[in-house]
Amino acid sequence: MIGIKISKKALPLAVSRNSLRRCLIEKFRSIEFKSEHYAILLSISNKIQAEKKDINDILLREWTSLLNQLHLL
Repeated sequence: MIGIKISKKALPLAVSRNSLRRCLIEKFRSIEFKSEHYAILLSISNKIQAEKKDINDILLREWTSLLNQLHLL
């Protein structure tokens, strides 16, 4: 189970928030875990000053790294 909270202050445009949320959920679904008993809450709250593509690239790299760490547990 995953919950993603992205504040308006972090990304003012709903289109950007929803796009990022969809990308993160899709990345989460692509990982197969050894145990199905994970509950993850991802909260993005600091204002991000960059282009939409750059933001997605940065956050997806971080997200992938976190998922890989969970997968190894």
